[in-house]
Amino acid sequence: MFIEDLKRQRKINEMLKIVMASTLAMVAGISLGFLFAPKSGKETREDIANKLDKTANTLKSTAAEVIESITSIEEHMEKNIKDAAEKIKDNLDETADDVATYAEDAKHKLTSKIVAAGEVLEEKWDK
Repeated sequence: MFIEDLKRQRKINEMLKIVMASTLAMVAGISLGFLFAPKSGKETREDIANKLDKTANTLKSTAAEVIESITSIEEHMEKNIKDAAEKIKDNLDETADDVATYAEDAKHKLTSKIVAAGEVLEEKWDK
């Protein structure tokens, strides 16, 4: 599950790189358009405004996708962490129970050996 989260994060990073590259390409294109534009100033300004609107919409859409992906990853990781914590708690409880059982068994065995040793000593003392 952690690997899936890493793959999703890489995908988000790739999307961000594409958005950044697209934005830089658009800025470069606009700059070159200013230098070599055969259109009038008004037409050029309208084209720029249209391209900026399109880029803004693309950025908003991509940002929404990235936020949605991050939220999904966050929820997924939160669930994984809760599941792992629950498993750890269960394992600790089970281990504590096993240790308590082992200690109780050891106590009984030791008690019976002490009693047996006491009986042997009594027999030898009485002789």
